[in-house]
Amino acid sequence: MNSLEERIYKYVNNELLNFNNIKEDSLNGNNFRQQILNRLFLKRYAKKAQYEAAKEYTTQKVDNILKLNLPFIYCFCFGGYKHFWSPTYPEPDWAEIFTMKYLMEYILPIANEYKHGTTIEFESEEVALSYMNNVPQEGLDKYNQVFKKLITYINKEIKYPLNLNLVLARDFYNKDELLTKMNNYIGEVESRFEKLDEEEKRIRLKRAETNIMWDGAKDLTNISEEEKNRYIYNSRIANEAFLDIDYELRGNSYFEKENLIPLVRNIWIRCWR
Repeated sequence: MNSLEERIYKYVNNELLNFNNIKEDSLNGNNFRQQILNRLFLKRYAKKAQYEAAKEYTTQKVDNILKLNLPFIYCFCFGGYKHFWSPTYPEPDWAEIFTMKYLMEYILPIANEYKHGTTIEFESEEVALSYMNNVPQEGLDKYNQVFKKLITYINKEIKYPLNLNLVLARDFYNKDELLTKMNNYIGEVESRFEKLDEEEKRIRLKRAETNIMWDGAKDLTNISEEEKNRYIYNSRIANEAFLDIDYELRGNSYFEKENLIPLVRNIWIRCWR
């Protein structure tokens, strides 16, 4: 191993894969409650500033947690899969590792001071992806399996007073019940979608197109352009139906738990409806 290779090896193992070198900032504020809120609303950990409604929701949750001495659960909602464009598909890679370290840095100053428990919870919503985007279920299952192993390893290694956890939407309800309710709800979602301006429709449909795996669970590579456009449209509508029905099925039992704080910023605010 030459000098450069040795330096790279040490950097990867001693820095990038070291989960005990998280930057530990100090909290700022006149009291502990305000220090927590200041940290959660810190702009450098968000693409945009939170909406006022989101701030009010988060403040209410923090007040209740502190009043009852409950453990904090910070919920990071994500798709729960590796995009098929990635060379590591279907397994997690550096992106997940960097995200975990980023969230640990974000929450650690609070965890260091709070004595009643702190968890960063990754909330996976892969339950309908095979139905919506033609992604093979075996790839989604493999991602979940490796992600859980990664979290188990990190929890054993870290010295900090916090815990990482993975929860799956599929564990809260029957998938067939979800899909039945989604299909019954499609008409309402389509009506809502058609009221959007053309540019917003274009953006949402383009986003849906990038997530469809044409050579996935079914071979869709040879369908016509008309069939392709219809599939993209149906995928977008199904995605929006999923968000509403998922919340209907487990909003009270999960998202509205008295000690759960969503770490979602502006793009998706269903937790605050």
